[in-house]
Amino acid sequence: RLFREFLRQRARELPVDELCTLHQRAAEWFAHRESPTATIEHAVAAGDDDLALRTIKENFSAYGQAGRMPTARRWLETYGLDRCYEDPSLRLTAAWVALNVRHYDEVEHWLELPGAEEPTATYLAQAHAIRSHVARHLGRLAPALEHAERAVATVPDPDPDDLDWSFAHAALVVAEVIAGRPDPEAARAAVAMGQPRSNDASVATGYAGLAAAAATEPGGFDDADAYADQALSFVTSPTLERFHQPVVALLVKSSIALERGQVGDASAFADRSKAIASAASEPLLVIMACCRLARVAHAQGRSDEARRLLREADDLLDDVDAPSLGDLIRVTRNAVRFAPGGEDLPVELSDRERAVLGLLPHGLSRKELASQLFVSENTVKTHLTSL
Repeated sequence: RLFREFLRQRARELPVDELCTLHQRAAEWFAHRESPTATIEHAVAAGDDDLALRTIKENFSAYGQAGRMPTARRWLETYGLDRCYEDPSLRLTAAWVALNVRHYDEVEHWLELPGAEEPTATYLAQAHAIRSHVARHLGRLAPALEHAERAVATVPDPDPDDLDWSFAHAALVVAEVIAGRPDPEAARAAVAMGQPRSNDASVATGYAGLAAAAATEPGGFDDADAYADQALSFVTSPTLERFHQPVVALLVKSSIALERGQVGDASAFADRSKAIASAASEPLLVIMACCRLARVAHAQGRSDEARRLLREADDLLDDVDAPSLGDLIRVTRNAVRFAPGGEDLPVELSDRERAVLGLLPHGLSRKELASQLFVSENTVKTHLTSL
């Protein structure tokens, strides 16, 4: 370290052009050895903006998927945040970074279009996907769904450039799962588009969405369990576990384990899902994890813990806007109402459940009930299970 500091001091005494030449040689040396951070630092010091920009753009995707967003932010700061605004792709990079380092107040600044710039389809899709993630992190489910749907609608069909559009479908998958209506079509698209490009984050999200959808189907537990395992197999980086990708798959596995009587496994999966969702600043997913843990606690005979978890979910619900999670809390509360000491938890029915209940004496089939209520058979099945 002493020798390094000695050399750096000597370098500072060199003429500017000679020092720039040394930085240029260093940048090219590090670029050849695929060390992006050092390459960018020396390229900027040498005034080689082209090499710095190329290095940022070539490496951001891999670092982002590995959850190394703070490192990517350091690259942008080294290059100069003011200069980043001049390049559309760097603005998107900065917006993704701001989202993932939880600087939500910066995101919209990076997504605003300067002057008369015409956005490309890729730009629009990414902007809507980023806004969907921000809305979800802030607990606003409706705009999260709206922006995710707009991102997917922007994807060209067919795509002449064959780009990786899996990010748009992945954003929709998470929002739909939270809304209680997992979309297997979006989930399959996230997997199909992300896998050839090694986009582990999108693929993990897609398989988790398929797991959530399969878990709602009669006899779908085996498929759901397999999909959830596939989702978790793509969470290969420890840093990726700080983001939302594993949470849905873990919740599905907890649900299946509880149904199979594997209460210990159900508890472990649910605990892990709540810890990750909390670390990832995902309040909507934390509410889902609280409800899952409440069911596990009820199955273990820990009624006080079940009620505590439901109170925690209720408290979180006060700060978010997600009616579907209010329904989830109510259904969970009904499910644990027979726990010892749980007499203070009355049965609560939604308007739709009352409508189903009113039609049951007429002997209608599930299909006929769905037709009467203008909903899907799966929705009727969910209401009947709750009743």
